[in-house]
Amino acid sequence: MPPRPRPLAEEPPNIRDRDWRIQAITTLAKPYVTPAGITYPEGTAIETLAFLKLAKRTHNMGLPSPVALYLSAATDAELQGRKRLRRALRGIEDSRDETSGRLRRRESILFDGLQNRAAATVFAYSAIEAFANDSIPPDFAIERLDERTGANESWAVELIERRMSLAEKLDSVLPKANGLPSPKPTRAWAGFKWLQGMRDRLIHLKSKDWRGVGPDDASKWIWGHLLKEQSRFAPWYARNIIFHFVQSDPPRWLSRYSRDFRKEFE
Repeated sequence: MPPRPRPLAEEPPNIRDRDWRIQAITTLAKPYVTPAGITYPEGTAIETLAFLKLAKRTHNMGLPSPVALYLSAATDAELQGRKRLRRALRGIEDSRDETSGRLRRRESILFDGLQNRAAATVFAYSAIEAFANDSIPPDFAIERLDERTGANESWAVELIERRMSLAEKLDSVLPKANGLPSPKPTRAWAGFKWLQGMRDRLIHLKSKDWRGVGPDDASKWIWGHLLKEQSRFAPWYARNIIFHFVQSDPPRWLSRYSRDFRKEFE
């Protein structure tokens, strides 16, 4: 299993061992008395809950952050795939075996590695999309020109989430909604655009992208692109574009992820 983020040193002991992917968890800074008269002392853990219906009973659990889940899935896939691809390709570049016999003997582990890396790319992009939709304030709206009627329309959050591209949300909606600069001039944007292109190729896969190609076109093959050095950074590209919007006050899950996985992407 890939390494898991360690607890933050400054966290109170009663939440330090809770999973890093929880949406939000903290402790009371002072005692709190509920309207029903129940007193919770300083230091009591408070968190957002989710409820599950299992058989005939309802259970509560900490609410997971979908962004953290997808980022974790992308990172797990990349770290597993990285090891598999190293094993599959060891010595291949220097080989004089033009029939690639070694690749055939290692094809199972090679295919596993490609599978992992494709999953890492898709989950990394999904993490950004989940973050962008969650970061639009519920009362936010924008004016859009209807190209069919020429009239201005007011788009609330639901329409923004469904109709606007992720790139437009990151470049325009989130900066306007949260009073932040666009990430477009930054290196984080360049990483996002690469990730978007790879994800689109994988999700909307065309036959020319994945079927066998001749030697002259091998550099265009989607599987070859997944073997390139840049592909191993997919989860970190997602982290960087998300961090652009929360760097002044990053959530607990992003702080732990950034600290413990940075070395894997340097």
